[in-house]
Amino acid sequence: MKVFGERIKELRKEHNLSQEEFGRIFTNKIAQSTIGTWEKGLREPPFRAIIEMAKYFNVSIDYLFGIEEEKSSVSIYKTENCKKSNDIIEFLETDNVEYNNLKLRKNEKEMIKRILQAIFYENE
Repeated sequence: MKVFGERIKELRKEHNLSQEEFGRIFTNKIAQSTIGTWEKGLREPPFRAIIEMAKYFNVSIDYLFGIEEEKSSVSIYKTENCKKSNDIIEFLETDNVEYNNLKLRKNEKEMIKRILQAIFYENE
């Protein structure tokens, strides 16, 4: 989580936000000390907070975790190929779902489904 902490600290500073101000952007206010533990990589934020950060800073979750180097925001629910969450969920229920040439296991597909449901639920 070190890359994640560095990324949120960098984004927070780019937006001239103190840790306290940053904590106020969330639906459930986050304490300054908690923000500090995230930035130091000592604790992990809840997934809902990660989604809120990505939306606030207009970056992808992949960027926050250091998977992607570009800050561009990619919203699954806005792509042309997948207009409905049910289409994606149905796709994940098929047998041959792969990512980077690796077949996704059932628990990985379930995790993706929960993430997508959280995104779609929040945007309804």
